[in-house]
Amino acid sequence: MKQGSLLLLIILIIGINACDQFTINSSSKQKKSGKESILNGQGDTVMMTYRKDGSLESSVTIKYGERNGPSYVYYKNGKVQFEIHYKDSFKDSITKYYYESGILYRTTHYKRGLKDGIQTYYHKTGELKAEVPYQQDELVLGTKEYSTSGKLIDDYPKIVVEPIDKLAFENKYELRISLYPKMKNVSFYFNKKMDDKNVKIMLSESEQPGVVSYSYYVHPRQSLMEKVIIMAEIKSKRGVPVVLTRTYNLVVDNRTY
Repeated sequence: MKQGSLLLLIILIIGINACDQFTINSSSKQKKSGKESILNGQGDTVMMTYRKDGSLESSVTIKYGERNGPSYVYYKNGKVQFEIHYKDSFKDSITKYYYESGILYRTTHYKRGLKDGIQTYYHKTGELKAEVPYQQDELVLGTKEYSTSGKLIDDYPKIVVEPIDKLAFENKYELRISLYPKMKNVSFYFNKKMDDKNVKIMLSESEQPGVVSYSYYVHPRQSLMEKVIIMAEIKSKRGVPVVLTRTYNLVVDNRTY
């Protein structure tokens, strides 16, 4: 009887060990999914996010309850897509965007979440493609684009101003503004100096895409002289942000009575 009990006990122990071994092997083969947090070498929390297929999608460094330090977004092939640096949850310093091949596509300078400095673009073969200036998150004049051979590209459209005289019946003088060659996706605005500051006055699009109008009302026997600085924001043929400008000397003399 004792021998039978001992044999049963041995069989039970072997069965339990086998089950434990199967559980360990099974869990080790499971793919990661969802989110998990780890501690890095500095003791900061790093939040890891995984896709359903188990590949790493992103990692975010958390310090003092906010995003602080580097964060990464990954392609499915494991290479970095975005490298973003945060300070108090604001983008800060240089953000990098890569092609899926691993070659750098774009760098952007940030200060407290605002674009500030030269944004650079690169061709898929690694050569400098464009330099785009920003000030306090505003796109400004000075974009430069380059071919893969390093040649400067300047094939941007021109701002066209068509004056329309409606003084005789409406005491109105209109400026109709567009681009040549024509583009539909464009934002026009006037750059005016007010209290020693440059102010953007956005112009509303007319019924025609890519065309805006601005009216000046001039009373009879009055005149108007103004230097109008017209700006236009577009995307170039290569998808790079560009600001265009033109100065128009407005002279209006309403001689009606």
